[in-house]
Amino acid sequence: MKTITTIPTKKVMLYEFDINLYFKGTSDPYVKFKFCNRVVYKSRIVSKCLDPKWDEYFIIPIDDVFQQISVKAYDHDFGFQDDFLGAASIDLTKLDIGM
Repeated sequence: MKTITTIPTKKVMLYEFDINLYFKGTSDPYVKFKFCNRVVYKSRIVSKCLDPKWDEYFIIPIDDVFQQISVKAYDHDFGFQDDFLGAASIDLTKLDIGM
């Protein structure tokens, strides 16, 4: 079994999904990582931010490098269903794990 440590390094810009009382657009983004159809990590919510920075990392045990990691970003909406912001997948066969 291999493990992969992920450290987000790219800057993410988000569109304005929430409208507050002053008509300034905001977002409360977070990201979910899925592997083998199971959520393996959920980031913290960055409140009222269109330019979030997550200084987080986590370790995923990998049984099958031919399975992709699914990454989906959401806008947290208290009391409502969260808005989908975007998605990407990580092809593990393309990574240089260095083992």
